[in-house]
Amino acid sequence: MIRAKYRDAFSLHRDVATTLESAVQRTRRLADEVLRAADMLMVQGYKAHGSVYLLAVRAQVEDAATITRKLLEIAVQTIYITADDNADVCRQRAGRYLAYLWNSVPQEWRAKMPDRERQVWEAYHADHGRLLSERSRSWGPNFRSMFEEIGQPETYEQDYSLLSSIAHGTPPSLVQDYVQPVVPLRDDTFVPMVLVFASRYYLATAGQWNRLFRLVDEGALASLIERASRFYASNAEGPPLPRNGAA
Repeated sequence: MIRAKYRDAFSLHRDVATTLESAVQRTRRLADEVLRAADMLMVQGYKAHGSVYLLAVRAQVEDAATITRKLLEIAVQTIYITADDNADVCRQRAGRYLAYLWNSVPQEWRAKMPDRERQVWEAYHADHGRLLSERSRSWGPNFRSMFEEIGQPETYEQDYSLLSSIAHGTPPSLVQDYVQPVVPLRDDTFVPMVLVFASRYYLATAGQWNRLFRLVDEGALASLIERASRFYASNAEGPPLPRNGAA
Protein backbone atom coordinates (compact mmCIF):
# COMPACT_ATOMS: atom_id res chain seq x y z
CA MET A 1 0.00 0.00 0.00
CA ILE A 2 1.44 3.33 -1.05
CA ARG A 3 0.63 5.11 2.21
CA ALA A 4 2.56 2.48 4.15
CA LYS A 5 5.48 2.64 1.72
CA TYR A 6 5.82 6.41 2.23
CA ARG A 7 4.44 6.66 5.73
CA ASP A 8 6.44 9.71 6.86
CA ALA A 9 5.57 11.83 3.82
CA PHE A 10 1.87 11.04 4.11
CA SER A 11 2.03 11.70 7.85
CA LEU A 12 3.51 15.15 7.27
CA HIS A 13 0.90 15.98 4.65
CA ARG A 14 -1.91 14.82 6.96
CA ASP A 15 -0.62 16.79 9.96
CA VAL A 16 -0.29 19.98 7.91
CA ALA A 17 -3.81 19.55 6.51
CA THR A 18 -5.31 18.79 9.93
CA THR A 19 -3.59 21.69 11.68
CA LEU A 20 -4.71 24.25 9.12
CA GLU A 21 -8.18 22.95 8.26
CA SER A 22 -9.90 24.13 11.44
CA ALA A 23 -8.35 27.59 11.04
CA VAL A 24 -9.48 27.91 7.42
CA GLN A 25 -13.04 27.08 8.46
CA ARG A 26 -13.20 29.82 11.09
CA THR A 27 -15.00 33.11 10.48
CA ARG A 28 -12.73 36.06 9.76
CA ARG A 29 -13.18 39.67 8.71
CA LEU A 30 -11.67 40.74 5.40
CA ALA A 31 -11.35 44.39 6.27
CA ASP A 32 -8.96 45.54 3.53
CA GLU A 33 -7.31 44.57 0.26
CA VAL A 34 -4.37 42.74 1.82
CA LEU A 35 -6.54 40.60 4.10
CA ARG A 36 -8.90 39.68 1.27
CA ALA A 37 -6.16 38.83 -1.20
CA ALA A 38 -4.24 36.77 1.36
CA ASP A 39 -7.37 34.90 2.35
CA MET A 40 -8.34 34.12 -1.23
CA LEU A 41 -4.88 32.71 -1.88
CA MET A 42 -4.96 30.71 1.36
CA VAL A 43 -8.26 29.08 0.45
CA GLN A 44 -6.84 28.16 -2.97
CA GLY A 45 -3.87 26.63 -1.18
CA TYR A 46 -6.15 24.67 1.14
CA LYS A 47 -7.98 23.08 -1.79
CA ALA A 48 -4.84 22.41 -3.81
CA HIS A 49 -3.05 20.79 -0.86
CA GLY A 50 -5.94 18.39 -0.39
CA SER A 51 -5.95 17.55 -4.10
CA VAL A 52 -2.29 16.54 -4.01
CA TYR A 53 -3.11 13.80 -1.50
CA LEU A 54 -5.89 12.36 -3.68
CA LEU A 55 -3.51 12.14 -6.64
CA ALA A 56 -0.44 11.00 -4.69
CA VAL A 57 -2.25 8.12 -3.02
CA ARG A 58 -2.95 6.76 -6.53
CA ALA A 59 0.59 7.56 -7.73
CA GLN A 60 -0.73 10.03 -10.32
CA VAL A 61 2.55 11.87 -9.98
CA GLU A 62 2.42 14.08 -13.08
CA ASP A 63 -0.92 15.59 -12.05
CA ALA A 64 0.18 15.84 -8.41
CA ALA A 65 3.29 17.74 -9.54
CA THR A 66 1.12 20.14 -11.57
CA ILE A 67 -0.93 21.02 -8.50
CA THR A 68 2.18 21.19 -6.33
CA ARG A 69 3.54 23.74 -8.79
CA LYS A 70 0.27 25.65 -8.39
CA LEU A 71 0.87 25.66 -4.62
CA LEU A 72 4.31 27.14 -5.26
CA GLU A 73 2.70 29.84 -7.42
CA ILE A 74 0.17 30.57 -4.68
CA ALA A 75 2.94 30.81 -2.10
CA VAL A 76 5.10 33.24 -4.08
CA GLN A 77 2.10 35.46 -4.82
CA THR A 78 1.10 35.48 -1.14
CA ILE A 79 4.60 36.43 -0.01
CA TYR A 80 4.98 39.02 -2.78
CA ILE A 81 1.70 40.68 -1.77
CA THR A 82 1.92 40.52 2.01
CA ALA A 83 5.56 40.47 3.09
CA ASP A 84 6.89 43.84 1.92
CA ASP A 85 7.95 46.14 4.76
CA ASN A 86 6.01 49.02 3.20
CA ALA A 87 2.29 48.67 3.98
CA ASP A 88 1.36 50.88 1.03
CA VAL A 89 3.22 48.58 -1.34
CA CYS A 90 1.34 45.59 0.08
CA ARG A 91 -1.96 47.39 -0.33
CA GLN A 92 -1.18 48.31 -3.94
CA ARG A 93 -0.16 44.78 -4.85
CA ALA A 94 -3.20 43.29 -3.17
CA GLY A 95 -5.45 45.84 -4.84
CA ARG A 96 -3.98 45.09 -8.25
CA TYR A 97 -4.58 41.37 -7.67
CA LEU A 98 -8.21 41.99 -6.72
CA ALA A 99 -8.82 44.44 -9.57
CA TYR A 100 -7.51 41.86 -12.03
CA LEU A 101 -9.88 39.25 -10.60
CA TRP A 102 -12.79 41.67 -10.89
CA ASN A 103 -11.99 42.25 -14.56
CA SER A 104 -12.54 38.54 -15.19
CA VAL A 105 -16.06 38.47 -13.69
CA PRO A 106 -18.78 38.58 -16.39
CA GLN A 107 -21.32 41.39 -16.14
CA GLU A 108 -24.18 38.94 -15.62
CA TRP A 109 -22.41 37.48 -12.60
CA ARG A 110 -21.76 40.92 -11.17
CA ALA A 111 -25.47 41.77 -11.47
CA LYS A 112 -26.37 38.76 -9.31
CA MET A 113 -23.95 39.62 -6.50
CA PRO A 114 -25.25 41.09 -3.23
CA ASP A 115 -25.11 44.89 -3.50
CA ARG A 116 -22.73 45.27 -0.57
CA GLU A 117 -20.19 42.79 -1.96
CA ARG A 118 -20.39 44.24 -5.47
CA GLN A 119 -19.74 47.71 -4.09
CA VAL A 120 -16.67 46.46 -2.23
CA TRP A 121 -15.24 44.95 -5.42
CA GLU A 122 -16.11 48.01 -7.45
CA ALA A 123 -14.24 50.12 -4.90
CA TYR A 124 -11.17 47.90 -5.21
CA HIS A 125 -11.27 48.31 -8.96
CA ALA A 126 -11.80 52.07 -8.76
CA ASP A 127 -8.78 52.41 -6.48
CA HIS A 128 -6.41 50.02 -8.22
CA GLY A 129 -7.70 49.19 -11.71
CA ARG A 130 -5.58 51.99 -13.19
CA LEU A 131 -2.51 49.95 -12.24
CA LEU A 132 -3.47 47.36 -14.86
CA SER A 133 -2.95 47.86 -18.56
CA GLU A 134 -5.74 47.00 -20.97
CA ARG A 135 -3.70 44.10 -22.28
CA SER A 136 -2.64 42.73 -18.91
CA ARG A 137 -2.38 38.95 -19.03
CA SER A 138 -1.71 38.73 -15.30
CA TRP A 139 -2.18 40.91 -12.26
CA GLY A 140 1.51 41.46 -11.58
CA PRO A 141 5.03 40.53 -12.71
CA ASN A 142 5.82 37.04 -13.97
CA PHE A 143 6.66 34.33 -11.47
CA ARG A 144 10.40 34.52 -12.07
CA SER A 145 10.33 38.22 -11.19
CA MET A 146 8.26 37.57 -8.07
CA PHE A 147 10.74 34.97 -6.87
CA GLU A 148 13.57 37.44 -7.45
CA GLU A 149 11.64 40.18 -5.63
CA ILE A 150 11.22 38.06 -2.51
CA GLY A 151 14.86 36.95 -2.61
CA GLN A 152 14.28 33.36 -3.74
CA PRO A 153 15.48 33.13 -7.36
CA GLU A 154 16.95 29.67 -6.72
CA THR A 155 13.52 28.35 -5.79
CA TYR A 156 12.27 29.26 -9.23
CA GLU A 157 15.31 27.80 -10.95
CA GLN A 158 15.24 24.55 -8.97
CA ASP A 159 11.80 23.71 -7.60
CA TYR A 160 9.68 25.30 -10.32
CA SER A 161 11.74 23.72 -13.09
CA LEU A 162 11.73 20.32 -11.41
CA LEU A 163 7.96 20.31 -10.89
CA SER A 164 7.37 21.45 -14.47
CA SER A 165 9.61 18.66 -15.71
CA ILE A 166 7.72 16.01 -13.75
CA ALA A 167 4.33 17.47 -14.68
CA HIS A 168 5.13 17.22 -18.38
CA GLY A 169 6.63 13.73 -18.16
CA THR A 170 10.39 13.82 -17.68
CA PRO A 171 12.31 12.38 -20.65
CA PRO A 172 14.62 10.20 -18.49
CA SER A 173 11.61 8.66 -16.76
CA LEU A 174 9.81 8.03 -20.04
CA VAL A 175 12.82 6.29 -21.51
CA GLN A 176 13.32 4.22 -18.36
CA ASP A 177 9.67 3.15 -18.39
CA TYR A 178 9.96 1.84 -21.94
CA VAL A 179 13.08 -0.23 -21.42
CA GLN A 180 11.20 -2.43 -18.97
CA PRO A 181 9.37 -5.62 -20.04
CA VAL A 182 6.07 -4.11 -18.87
CA VAL A 183 5.55 -0.35 -19.00
CA PRO A 184 4.44 0.86 -15.54
CA LEU A 185 1.31 3.01 -15.63
CA ARG A 186 1.95 4.57 -12.24
CA ASP A 187 5.48 5.21 -11.02
CA ASP A 188 5.44 6.19 -7.35
CA THR A 189 9.09 7.33 -7.22
CA PHE A 190 8.24 11.00 -6.72
CA VAL A 191 5.22 10.53 -4.45
CA PRO A 192 7.04 11.58 -1.25
CA MET A 193 8.58 14.56 -3.03
CA VAL A 194 5.26 16.01 -4.17
CA LEU A 195 3.68 15.44 -0.75
CA VAL A 196 6.49 17.20 1.08
CA PHE A 197 6.91 20.01 -1.44
CA ALA A 198 3.15 20.62 -1.48
CA SER A 199 3.16 20.85 2.31
CA ARG A 200 6.14 23.23 2.32
CA TYR A 201 4.49 25.62 -0.11
CA TYR A 202 1.14 25.46 1.67
CA LEU A 203 2.91 26.24 4.94
CA ALA A 204 4.65 29.20 3.30
CA THR A 205 1.25 30.58 2.31
CA ALA A 206 -0.18 29.76 5.72
CA GLY A 207 2.66 31.51 7.52
CA GLN A 208 1.87 34.83 5.84
CA TRP A 209 -1.88 34.32 6.21
CA ASN A 210 -1.55 33.50 9.90
CA ARG A 211 0.59 36.58 10.48
CA LEU A 212 -2.46 38.59 9.42
CA PHE A 213 -5.25 36.56 11.04
CA ARG A 214 -3.61 34.82 14.05
CA LEU A 215 -5.81 31.72 13.85
CA VAL A 216 -3.12 29.01 14.16
CA ASP A 217 -0.84 28.41 17.12
CA GLU A 218 2.56 29.80 16.12
CA GLY A 219 4.41 26.98 17.85
CA ALA A 220 2.47 24.30 15.99
CA LEU A 221 3.04 26.08 12.70
CA ALA A 222 6.77 26.51 13.35
CA SER A 223 7.07 22.82 14.23
CA LEU A 224 5.46 21.77 10.95
CA ILE A 225 7.65 24.16 8.96
CA GLU A 226 10.79 22.77 10.58
CA ARG A 227 9.62 19.21 10.02
CA ALA A 228 8.95 19.83 6.33
CA SER A 229 12.26 21.64 5.86
CA ARG A 230 14.39 18.82 7.24
CA PHE A 231 12.43 15.97 5.71
CA TYR A 232 14.90 14.83 3.07
CA ALA A 233 17.92 15.54 5.23
CA SER A 234 16.75 13.06 7.86
CA ASN A 235 14.53 10.63 5.95
CA ALA A 236 15.79 8.06 3.49
CA GLU A 237 12.49 7.39 1.72
CA GLY A 238 12.16 8.79 -1.76
CA PRO A 239 14.81 9.64 -4.35
CA PRO A 240 17.58 12.18 -3.99
CA LEU A 241 16.32 15.44 -5.47
CA PRO A 242 18.12 16.69 -8.56
CA ARG A 243 19.09 20.34 -8.26
CA ASN A 244 19.23 21.24 -11.94
CA GLY A 245 15.52 20.93 -12.73
CA ALA A 246 15.83 17.51 -14.37
CA ALA A 247 14.17 14.55 -12.75
